Amino acid sequence: MSLRDHFVPAWRHSDAEVRAAAVRQLGSEAEDALAAVSQHDDDPRIRRIAVKKLANTDLLQQIAASDADGETRQLAEQRRQDLLVERAVSSASAEECLRALEQLQRPADLVRVASSAAAPQVRSAALARVSEEPALADIVRRTSDSDIGAAALARIHDRQLLRRIAAGSGGGLGLAAVERIDEPETLHSLAEDSQVAKPVRKRARERLMAVAGEDHPLRVAQRRDRLTQLCIAVERLNARDADAAADALHDLEQQWRELAGQSEGDADLGTRFRVACAALAEDIQRARQRALEQSRRLGARQHSRSRRQELCELVEGLDGAELPEKLAAAKAAWSELPPDPECHDLATRFGLAVERCEQRYQRWQAREGFHARIVALVEQAEQLVVDAGEPAAALRRWSKLEKRWAEIEVSPEASKWLADERLLQRRFAAAGEALQDQQRRAEAEQERQEREARARITATCERLEQLDRSESIGVAAANRALRSAAEALGLLKKLPPATRQGLRERLLAAQASLEQKVEQLAKAEEWKRWANAEVQQQLIERAEALLAADDPQAILKQLGPLEQEWQRFATAPREQSQALWQRFRAAREGLRQKRTTYLRDNLARKEALCAAAEKLADSTEWNATAQALQEMQAEWKQIGPVPQKLSAALFERFRGAANQFFERRKAHLAVRKEQRQERLGEMQALCQQAESLAESSEWEAALAEIRKLQASARQLWPRPVPGKDRQSEALRERVRTAFDRFFERYRRRDEIAAAGQLAEAEKVLVDLEALRTAVLAGEEASGETLRDRLGEALQRWLAVTGTIPESAALATRVQAACDAIAEAWQEGFGEALPDVDAGIKPREKVCARLERLIESVSQIEVPAGDLAERLRLAIAARTIGGGALPPHQQAKRDAAAEAEKLQAKWQRLGPVVGKRARELAERYAAAQKELAKRLQP
Repeated sequence: MSLRDHFVPAWRHSDAEVRAAAVRQLGSEAEDALAAVSQHDDDPRIRRIAVKKLANTDLLQQIAASDADGETRQLAEQRRQDLLVERAVSSASAEECLRALEQLQRPADLVRVASSAAAPQVRSAALARVSEEPALADIVRRTSDSDIGAAALARIHDRQLLRRIAAGSGGGLGLAAVERIDEPETLHSLAEDSQVAKPVRKRARERLMAVAGEDHPLRVAQRRDRLTQLCIAVERLNARDADAAADALHDLEQQWRELAGQSEGDADLGTRFRVACAALAEDIQRARQRALEQSRRLGARQHSRSRRQELCELVEGLDGAELPEKLAAAKAAWSELPPDPECHDLATRFGLAVERCEQRYQRWQAREGFHARIVALVEQAEQLVVDAGEPAAALRRWSKLEKRWAEIEVSPEASKWLADERLLQRRFAAAGEALQDQQRRAEAEQERQEREARARITATCERLEQLDRSESIGVAAANRALRSAAEALGLLKKLPPATRQGLRERLLAAQASLEQKVEQLAKAEEWKRWANAEVQQQLIERAEALLAADDPQAILKQLGPLEQEWQRFATAPREQSQALWQRFRAAREGLRQKRTTYLRDNLARKEALCAAAEKLADSTEWNATAQALQEMQAEWKQIGPVPQKLSAALFERFRGAANQFFERRKAHLAVRKEQRQERLGEMQALCQQAESLAESSEWEAALAEIRKLQASARQLWPRPVPGKDRQSEALRERVRTAFDRFFERYRRRDEIAAAGQLAEAEKVLVDLEALRTAVLAGEEASGETLRDRLGEALQRWLAVTGTIPESAALATRVQAACDAIAEAWQEGFGEALPDVDAGIKPREKVCARLERLIESVSQIEVPAGDLAERLRLAIAARTIGGGALPPHQQAKRDAAAEAEKLQAKWQRLGPVVGKRARELAERYAAAQKELAKRLQP
């Protein structure tokens, strides 16, 4: 990089790659910079990048006329024409659009302006400049302006174009195109084409009728074909389905009348159609009569049998209390039916059904009585469960019900229990179990009360005896024990007499002994109060001294122990107790107030830190917030304690806010790292793909992939930030270099392809010359191996010949090498080289065609001089606008052109190798010489 590069814009940098990247980033607003680059940059590739961004048509015209690079001139002209088209079809003023239109020359551009320009006068002006009928047809198909489409259509006279317009449009323009067509064959093809819109087909048929007339051969042939189809359709109809056949016959007759009314038709077809219709009508009538008779017979028989089946099914399904009445009605209905011998099986079935129905009714009556007795017993048993006040009495009544139930179970009806009766059986058993449960619960409740009373009395006795044996007990505890002894005396009535007396004596003895000990404790308590008065005085002095010192830390440490010691010596003589307590409480309240104030101040400071930390918990200013939170943590440690019940929660609040931020920051950094790694991976993959495509010779496929990679690159590198990410910038430079490498090779793709073909041809020539050297040196001993190598080399030559400019010179060298190989073969093997040429048959065809051409030329007759014929040709030449030749001269000119084509085809067949190919080459040379002689004037 030179010193000057630091003081000029990037698009003026000395490095071409830097200039190219800078020009790519220039927007359309940097018109001056783009103009300077497109006119003065030394690199044509960079000038073309700037030309693609220019929007000044005058400047583009200047570049197209004066740039040294042909591709740049072509690109500038194409860019100028595209801009003029965009301006002409835009919504700018009509004058500006017309000025742009005047500079357009390409027919495709005029078609686009005429089809899609915003201003009507611009569309009309563009249409006026279009003269070719195919372009006018494109305007008709593409425009949405009906007036423009109609004007363009009016100037089209080509029949095929009119047909394509009519077939491709279903609107007014398609119908208008049909109106312009007069050829019956074209109208017929439109009318019969199922892909054409229905209105167009309909109008084509109408036009066909108007143009062709009823007597036109096309219309007559259509009607005859249709009449023949109607005859065949009638003859194929079958009368098995009489109604369907009659409907089909009516439709066919109607169609026949419509077609036959248009012309006299064909007498033979008319007779055939009438005979077929009459025969089908008779078949339909006979089929209908047979169906009617059969339906009547089947109806009567089916009614009688279906009625008997209904009665049988009714009787077979009867059951319950209404059975006798319904059975009598069914018998009466059966007797009213007429006798039918074919229904003997149903009569037997009805008799059996009646017998079984009567038996079912008898069984039903017996079962209903059995069921009623069961229901009564179950209801009584369940009522016992509901009304059981005394369990023992309820059990006695239950035993009577059980005896009655046992009698029912041994009855004949109990041999089979129905589902609902099984349910009643379970309900009766459940009622008995419920009564047993009530009895067991009553006994268990009585036992529980006795057990609890015995346990409580025993526990009271043990408590009294334990207090009596204890060396030191409290008066209050002893009094509570004595009150519980009085309550335990009332529980003695719940115990049985056998155990009641012993517990009563034990309880009274323990009560008396404890009362005596309580009296002794009261006297000792008085002496203890007198001794505690001096200790309380000392505690009061310590509390007042601590209050006067006003040291929050000391207060926080010593207040708790002072209160605990006061609790130990809380009792004092009654005459001094109140005064000492008042002094101590006053000092304690002062200490507590100072402690509360100190803790409250600390609490406020820490709560302020918590609030500040919570505000920063959701911050995205990661570095600044992290530093602020670390400073808050240091300040937190300097603040003193807070109330203990709030300390843990407050610390968790502060730590939670800080942890929330640091966890978010950690996740953010991890995501950024992952995204960066993923992005770098995508960049690396894109670079590898671009570099793999940079040397590709599959031009169109590679170009499409490169375009996709460019779009992906613009997403991965939306805007370069120098110095921000060196790794990303390095990858960006790699992919840009790969893109430039590919486009440079793409621009030179024809040269590269030609060079590759030339290199391949050179390889073939080198192989042939090496093979010639080997044959001359006697290294090839096998004729078959030689022939295979020679054939492979010739196939490779035919694959590349004709695609490179130097193929003629190379062909001469190849032919010389093949001739040398053939000569060495003959010397080494004593015979001519076998045919290895794959073009034997094509050569034979060329020779045959050339010989036929000679024969046709030899048959051309040269007429004698005729003044009238020469005058006619002169008039035709002036009328047509070209030179008119006599027929024999025109035939010779055509033969000469055909001979040139055959000569080009012969040259593409490659070198002549082998005996047969040599013979064909001599034959071709002789025929060519003969043809040249015959074509001479």
